Amino acid sequence: DRDVVVLRGSPTESAGYHLNGRLRLVTSESCSVRRITLRMYGTVRINWSESLLSAKGIANSKLAKFESVVFEKEWSFLDWANSKNVLHTLSAGSYEYPFDTIIPGSIPESVEGLESAIVIYKMKATIERGRFSNNIVRKKVIHIVRTLAPDSIELLETVSIDNTWPDKIEYSISIPSKAVPIGSAVPININMLPLLKGLKLGSIMITLKEYEHFKCGELCTSNIKTVAHSSNPPPPESELGDDSWSFKLMFQIPTSLAKVVQDCDIKQGLIRIRHKLKFAISLHNPDGHVSELRASLPIALFISPNIPVTVPSTSTVPEHLFSPVNCATGDDIHTSVPPAYAEHIYDRLWEDIPNSHLLETPMASGANTPSLRSRRNSNDAGEHFGSIGSVGSMAREPHSRTSRSTSGATTPRFGYHHGSIVGSLHDDAFFNSVDHSHFSLAHTPCLYTPAMSPSLGSPAADSQDEYDLDALSRVPSYTTAVRSQQPLSDDAFTVPDYD
Repeated sequence: DRDVVVLRGSPTESAGYHLNGRLRLVTSESCSVRRITLRMYGTVRINWSESLLSAKGIANSKLAKFESVVFEKEWSFLDWANSKNVLHTLSAGSYEYPFDTIIPGSIPESVEGLESAIVIYKMKATIERGRFSNNIVRKKVIHIVRTLAPDSIELLETVSIDNTWPDKIEYSISIPSKAVPIGSAVPININMLPLLKGLKLGSIMITLKEYEHFKCGELCTSNIKTVAHSSNPPPPESELGDDSWSFKLMFQIPTSLAKVVQDCDIKQGLIRIRHKLKFAISLHNPDGHVSELRASLPIALFISPNIPVTVPSTSTVPEHLFSPVNCATGDDIHTSVPPAYAEHIYDRLWEDIPNSHLLETPMASGANTPSLRSRRNSNDAGEHFGSIGSVGSMAREPHSRTSRSTSGATTPRFGYHHGSIVGSLHDDAFFNSVDHSHFSLAHTPCLYTPAMSPSLGSPAADSQDEYDLDALSRVPSYTTAVRSQQPLSDDAFTVPDYD
């Protein structure tokens, strides 16, 4: 159904993918067909030439070549009773033949854009016709992409280099994550402490190097290629401190797989790709000569379904690897690798959510929803603000409990009553009525609106030093208190002393 299959995790972690689709055949007139087959296969090809000097000093060119099939699956249609020589007549119309297979998680990912090696997957449909008719063959490239799992250590690993150039400068260069998606911009933090008076900062050059290693039997070769390069002028002196220099640069990774290839290790070292960021920082000394500070950071490039990437194509128009039509993953909902903690650009602030979302939420889980729900020892919950009422006679006989403090004094008795609250959380009269021994607590969810007119219950005729512990503990949550437009005064209510 789709041209791109995304495997999440390393070859030992990935669960694989269930690939399914349909082979569609459209005929404008009747035709004779002997057999219809569909074959999916993956191939690893490596070839390079190297020059060898003979004993006489003559240069000879030697070609190293390797080819292997890493995956193969074949489907056969219209193969009735295994009679390959029997012709079948298909009337004019449209025909569809479904197929499916399980792609193992350990399969090598597609590797394109290298001069000396390639890993490619294709589907080949063949219609075998009569003896004097040519077969019809169509091919289609399938891209198998391996991306990092959400819990991959590379996403959380910060890469930095700290060093000192004696009597000249101390420096620190870091990036927030070792794993970098192809097509993204890498934030680079540079902190420098000059040790030489009069030292000035010059241009900063950043280069992305690709290290390629290929193996063919007992032969092996390596190659280093410059993928991207940028030259950055020094920040203005007004932005740099007198004692230390701290600034941030952005380095863009190419978006085309024809220019850069993801980090990979195919078939135990047949193809190994690694990357490094190289830095060359110019330092202008007081005597006039220019010094150059050099450093490097290893990074791991990977393909993320969340970032547009182009792949090599036979046409002049580059082909986009990911689109809503051709992108497939093992989980269509969570298709992207989560951003690093330092790059929390997708966070949604609670203050930006309209108040209408406080009353209802599409989330099913109560633990994760921001909707106001009734909590233990809290009165902030409910479907409506200001809907207060009684649920009937829920009261039970009060009982008391006494305890003594360390000084030997007797603490006041606390009565426990259950019924219905009549009043509001933010009304002074409600909090003052807590001193009485008879009132009721709401079992119906309720909240307060300023338009309400509170209705108080009848207090007992005789005032006693009794407090309802449930009433004292059922206070609004911090969120409700902050969002309330009527803050409580300090003298609205005081809790009893231990004495």
